[in-house]
Amino acid sequence: VKTVACSMAIKEELEPLGAKIIESPVGHNFVISMCKKEKAILGIEESSHIVMPKYYLFDDAILIPLKIAEILVKTGKKLSKIVDEIKIYPFEEIVFDCPDEKKFLVVDKLKETFLKKHLNISFLDGIKVNFDFGWALIRASNTSPKIRLYVEAKTKEDLEKIKNEFTNNLLSCIQQLS
Repeated sequence: VKTVACSMAIKEELEPLGAKIIESPVGHNFVISMCKKEKAILGIEESSHIVMPKYYLFDDAILIPLKIAEILVKTGKKLSKIVDEIKIYPFEEIVFDCPDEKKFLVVDKLKETFLKKHLNISFLDGIKVNFDFGWALIRASNTSPKIRLYVEAKTKEDLEKIKNEFTNNLLSCIQQLS
């Protein structure tokens, strides 16, 4: 289980190993619930919280380094070698102020806009548009008067392209509804 805001590298690395990747809304409680429901072996949040339900249904700051040490011993590899093998893509999170009474209206209005423009869209937690070269997620904060835009792409150029399109649409919609 991974949140909708986690890196696409997780899917790229784990699916070839036979893992089934399930997305959950952003938030620790959502990850825990989905781990229980799906009997997942791992839960990952974009905030670097990692849950291993076999041991505990919460993130454990000691367990994960111990599991990493176990992997290093079993594989005989250095941590730096393993890290070098994992793709790290350009990622950005941009926070926009938006009144609580408007933020969910903005997201709903943008759903209409993006449905006309894009094919691969998820509404699990806001609006996530997937491209072959990256993705963007727009979601209203559940705890503050903000809307967050998360963008990840395979190159910096693609990141800027996605970011510009989604930022422009988001700012325009916030302004229209204000």
